[in-house]
Amino acid sequence: MPPAPLAVDVAFATEAAFEPGRFVVKFDVLPGHYLYRDRFEVLANGEAIKKIKLPPGKIKMDPNFGRVEVYEQPVSLSAATRLTVSTELTVVFQGCSALAGVCYPPARRTFVLAAGAKNVHARELVPINLKQQFMPRVSQ
Repeated sequence: MPPAPLAVDVAFATEAAFEPGRFVVKFDVLPGHYLYRDRFEVLANGEAIKKIKLPPGKIKMDPNFGRVEVYEQPVSLSAATRLTVSTELTVVFQGCSALAGVCYPPARRTFVLAAGAKNVHARELVPINLKQQFMPRVSQ
């Protein structure tokens, strides 16, 4: 029996930066998982950024989508911008867990970035406190 899939934010942890003239979003891809290269979308203040820079991926025969380009290791995307003050950056991405045998639905993460910001986490993420991590789980 395959393991249960990890939460998308565990399988694909993200953080963003607002460097001079560009946005950078880093994805940490856990072993046994992959991201689809052609499923990335980026919006700055609600407007689509058309030119996203991504490195070449690995070609894979995917059971759901056929021949695709994927990232099985950490990857960064970047996009040029003329913005110089704070912005709301939204990134859409999709990936799969080869270990669990499932694909995640497209995920949307939003970052509020001030100029010069580094290592910013998505605002959708709510930190889990230590007590929640050790709460007993009851199986049905």
